Amino acid sequence: MCLLEQVTLAPLTKRSEVFVTALHQQEIGTKWIRSDQESVYEIRLRTQCVGFIMISTIKPEANLVNVAVEKPLQNLGVGHQAMTLLVRKLKRSKITQLHLEVRQQSPAVRFYRRHGFYETGIRKAYYADGENALLMTKDL
Repeated sequence: MCLLEQVTLAPLTKRSEVFVTALHQQEIGTKWIRSDQESVYEIRLRTQCVGFIMISTIKPEANLVNVAVEKPLQNLGVGHQAMTLLVRKLKRSKITQLHLEVRQQSPAVRFYRRHGFYETGIRKAYYADGENALLMTKDL
């Protein structure tokens, strides 16, 4: 069985919260504080949590808050498969657009473009270090 066929999305379990909190700190660089406005999904490889996707939804739109995969599995297609699964899930929920903000110089911009996101604007000096945020949208 192919590695990517074993990638699934599932609602965050209590068992995986500690892992997701640590991964958020490591990959996003900030402490994660759970919000009632966010839906958090575990990215699972087989039965093990290896990453997360956080979204907020105000139908018919959603905002991708954060996505991360643990380092050893980065650049192996796990994030791509998880994004594909998220888009399917959102379409079934009648979401018509998915928005996000990303550092303008981030390598993630390429990842999002490959998934059909397009630029819709810029937030000047959005981040604490003065870097701009690129606003991106994907029509579902």
